[in-house]
Amino acid sequence: MEKSELIDLIKVPAVNVMKEKKVLASIIIAESIRILFSDDMITCYSDLVAGNNPMAVEAPKGYDGETIYNEKKKVLYRTYDSLEEGISNYITVNEEEKFNRIKEVYDYKEALSKLASKFYDTAPLKTYIEAYRLYDIDNAQIKKMYSGSKNVVEYTGRNTVAMTLRDMVNTHDGVGIGKTRAVAERESRQKMATQVKNNKITGPLKAGTKLALHSTNLYKDLKVNIPTRAITGTFYLVDGRCVYERYAIVLKPEYVGKSEYILGYIDESDIRVSAN
Repeated sequence: MEKSELIDLIKVPAVNVMKEKKVLASIIIAESIRILFSDDMITCYSDLVAGNNPMAVEAPKGYDGETIYNEKKKVLYRTYDSLEEGISNYITVNEEEKFNRIKEVYDYKEALSKLASKFYDTAPLKTYIEAYRLYDIDNAQIKKMYSGSKNVVEYTGRNTVAMTLRDMVNTHDGVGIGKTRAVAERESRQKMATQVKNNKITGPLKAGTKLALHSTNLYKDLKVNIPTRAITGTFYLVDGRCVYERYAIVLKPEYVGKSEYILGYIDESDIRVSAN
């Protein structure tokens, strides 16, 4: 089996695990290549792939399933029902030691840097990622996971701030010499964001404010820069407080005021006011 064949085989399972575990597919695939094509694995790497264990997870004590024997290392490895299960279990086994450091780090260079800071030799991983352009696999998936690059958060309420911001958003639809629609929209959003920031919009944004989200980026906490996913639907502000330019949201009106039900956080700069 060539390295390119292994990549073709585990690419889709690695992407599926990336969605679940929030660990880059490129890191997963490169790690598999590093493990399986080491000198110690030469006698059993094909069997490991066939046994859905491309990360060479050893059989734990008391394991009664089918095993794969590594003659060179004198070690037994377990088997799995699917490649996804094998990869996912490897990450679970190594979460505390390794993968918690790079969860939701969606740039392979940053992820490798974080691993290297824990005295891991990441040079082989970097070589494989760049030689086989594994970052292209990451990028294709990230586009699907986080499609809400132009997010709009709308809420209703008749108030001066709402009317002002609505007018700012709805004017200048590409009007002006040499001004494209995209430029006009960007300028309007920038003006709107400034107005929002200056006015703090603390009046209309109260606990329980109803939000209509359209492909909006959701963040797991106040400071993380990479969204966990893009969401669409009706949500509510848990308390209406803007902290680090973000608002906490909940799924149901009965969860308002209860921090334990916070679904995540949305950016203040993504808010577009709609006064109906």
